[in-house]
Amino acid sequence: MLLEQQNIPLRGHRDDTHINLNIDDSENINSNDGNFKALLRFRVEAGDKQLEEHLKNAKLNATYISKTTCHSLIRCCGEEILKIILAHINAAISVFPCVTLTIDEDLVQVRENFVSVEPKISGKILGQTIILKLKSFGVGIGCDGCSVNISSVKGAAAEIQKVAKNAVLNSCFNHSLNLPISKCSKVKIIENTIGIIQELVSFFNASLKRN
Repeated sequence: MLLEQQNIPLRGHRDDTHINLNIDDSENINSNDGNFKALLRFRVEAGDKQLEEHLKNAKLNATYISKTTCHSLIRCCGEEILKIILAHINAAISVFPCVTLTIDEDLVQVRENFVSVEPKISGKILGQTIILKLKSFGVGIGCDGCSVNISSVKGAAAEIQKVAKNAVLNSCFNHSLNLPISKCSKVKIIENTIGIIQELVSFFNASLKRN
């Protein structure tokens, strides 16, 4: 849970072997069996006798620390989290079955929740993937302003609108400030102002004393 909350990778380069609780870093300076096993050793060193007993005496197929088991547990957690998110969405839809721009802002709280990741960046593939997700989730879409998303020819939004004719392109809440600044930066006076601000930030960040 710590690794997931901190967005730290679980695995290293040599994580398929049995965990060594007596590893000597001075002799194995180049070894790396992953953050997960390193944290397990840390807990044992901190006095977790129950964990130490389990890791020393459990059968190799019953330690439950392999990458396969970790991935299975993470998938289970993801499914439970998704159920909660969809339950919140369905509850909101039941209150506001036809959400429009005229809804009182005090009645609706905008939220963003991470539900899936797609490693491929092609707009068409991304759009098709989102369509499949939306069909399984039964919800709508908002996206940021990158070309992969908003390109009128090959963007994910255009691909989605082929199926969802009434879908409205709406930039995600996280980019509500970035996008206006990006558009305004085409105005020369604002472009110059942003350039000065960037130089000032760099000036102070370059020195601890200035900070």
